[in-house]
Amino acid sequence: LKGIEWIQPSIEKVVYGEGITEIAPFSAQKINTHIVYNEPLQDITELVLPSTLTTIDDYAFAFYLNVKDVQIPYGVTTIGNNAFSDCYKIENVVLPGTVKKIGNYAFSVCDSLNSITIPASVTEIGKSLAHSYSGVSIFGYTGSTAESYAKENNYAFYSLSASVGDVNEDGVVNLMDAIALNKYLAGMISLTDSQLVAANCNIADGTSNINED
Repeated sequence: LKGIEWIQPSIEKVVYGEGITEIAPFSAQKINTHIVYNEPLQDITELVLPSTLTTIDDYAFAFYLNVKDVQIPYGVTTIGNNAFSDCYKIENVVLPGTVKKIGNYAFSVCDSLNSITIPASVTEIGKSLAHSYSGVSIFGYTGSTAESYAKENNYAFYSLSASVGDVNEDGVVNLMDAIALNKYLAGMISLTDSQLVAANCNIADGTSNINED
């Protein structure tokens, strides 16, 4: 029709449904097949990830240009190469205590990034984790892979002290710890020895973790 111009729809929030366990490579680009570079991603400001998620693949959320905060759910074990690269407005990242592997350039060119909190569960971190134009600090546990990586790659490192109630070992005690504990008690997930100790909030009873009578 003459005089009718196609208007590209604006997408501000992306919600991934419960039951999804893996976010595929270039997930963002598949939301919209518009050929203009990055156009489908410019308006997205919020990501909601499912509690069932375990794997964030390579480039899964690359070029989400305006997302400022990402809540990575407890249960995620792998973060792929360039998974969040070029997310210019992300400021702080807290990884749950289930993550074991972080790929190369996972948070590269996130120019607003201030800090990444890495739990003791992480045993492998790829190269150039958070290369950007701003100084990025790594928060983690003394003696952990995160500390070694920070020192070897000239990142500022700040040690987190183990805290009673910090079941997912992300450095804070909040609702996510209660969710992790409930999943453990329901037999849905397993906890490491250090997480079992953190889960023992009633230390006055003389036990060292929640599995002791």
